[in-house]
Amino acid sequence: MHLSLRTPALTALLAITLGQVVTAQAPTPGERWRTTMSIEAMGMKMPGMTNEVCTPKGQENQPPPMANDDCQISNMRQQGNKTSFDMQCKSGMSGRMEMTQESPTKWSGRMQARTSDGEMTVAMSSEKLPGECDANAQLRKFNKAMADGAAQQAQACMASAREVNWRMFVGPAAVTCKDDKAAINAFCSQAKSMNGYNLLAREQRRAARLPANSGTERELMRTALIDTGKLCGFAPETVRTQHCANAQSQKAWTFFAEDCPELARPIAQRECAGRGFTVPVAPAWKDFCAAYAAGGGSLRAAAATAESDSGAATSSATRSATGTSAGTVDAGANDTADNTADDGTAEGSQKATDKAKDAMKKGKDALKGLFGR
Repeated sequence: MHLSLRTPALTALLAITLGQVVTAQAPTPGERWRTTMSIEAMGMKMPGMTNEVCTPKGQENQPPPMANDDCQISNMRQQGNKTSFDMQCKSGMSGRMEMTQESPTKWSGRMQARTSDGEMTVAMSSEKLPGECDANAQLRKFNKAMADGAAQQAQACMASAREVNWRMFVGPAAVTCKDDKAAINAFCSQAKSMNGYNLLAREQRRAARLPANSGTERELMRTALIDTGKLCGFAPETVRTQHCANAQSQKAWTFFAEDCPELARPIAQRECAGRGFTVPVAPAWKDFCAAYAAGGGSLRAAAATAESDSGAATSSATRSATGTSAGTVDAGANDTADNTADDGTAEGSQKATDKAKDAMKKGKDALKGLFGR
């Protein structure tokens, strides 16, 4: 049998036997008591555990309190200097305690207890110590620690909202911030912005490039934008369309190139494809072409599509240019060059793939400082 008595049960037992349950937080004159408790079960004995507590003055001759938050007592009887009662705790521990007041400054007790681990005998002795104390000091420390912890959690949730850290708000890991309405509102506001939407859409495109055996993380990423829309009450495609209508005029090229493929691709064909030292990109489109390339758009594919009258080729180039529209996942998004061969051979295809991946990595590295990724 595993011998154990969990901390909540010990705390509850000490509180009951010493009458230390105090609800007020104002300074309360108290007396110091030292309690030693030992536990024996199935022939095994746990070394004595000593704890010092502060109880309100004048309670040394009082019976234990009738109840606290963790345990309930019943069938209390007092005869002379002896007190006995039954106890039932939320932890599952139950038993009967018999206590003896040996003097105004000393108590002893014995309890036959039952827990989920089996039966045990708890022996306790308590002795008053010299000096005074504040009976509520420990409670105030506890409440302050709780308040500080709550404040730190709120700050962490707000920081996650500003960074559009969707894992803190959607999915099975969204436990810490799920009840923080202020942080949720801030997160939703950010998620609907151009930068926030772009970050979430990137997560979905990244998921499409992960191997199918990547586990639950891939599945969560695949629906990051969709799940955020459900939490925040917006339709991702509607938000995307609204931003796409303004992205070009605002020169929000990263968003425009990555999240508005139907608008970005024709411009890339016209202004970016086939340009180099002899025919440089026009200054007005330089930033757009850089963003288009960094986002995974293939300028070579755009040029090839521009020369083709095939509707099928056009559809393929659109998918490979910058990814898919809101709320959908396309395994080919941002992987254009993976299907393009330099010379029609497997070797040429691999070279094209390597070049494209290298270009994508450089583009993403350049954008890390901008998006904090």
